[in-house]
Amino acid sequence: MNPDVTMDIMYTNSWNDPTIESQVAKALIDRGCDVISQHSDSTAPATTAEDNGVWQVGYNNDMIAAAPTEKKFRLTGAKDMPTEPFICLH
Repeated sequence: MNPDVTMDIMYTNSWNDPTIESQVAKALIDRGCDVISQHSDSTAPATTAEDNGVWQVGYNNDMIAAAPTEKKFRLTGAKDMPTEPFICLH
């Protein structure tokens, strides 16, 4: 655990705009982000992460087909998640 970890969020205001998604991912990487995640529909964040050698978390797909060498930097993707309901006990 690293208590100094922070989360930076930037919005694209679109579900599918590869140009803006790539620009936002690159801006986050330039600010020092080690991991890129997304809640958008294009492969641009994954390929931008791959091009810049940072970790990436896929959304709706693990993005390996789009960024094959990024596999070593993939943390998880929707295909990695179990299909049964999640149960949270408090």
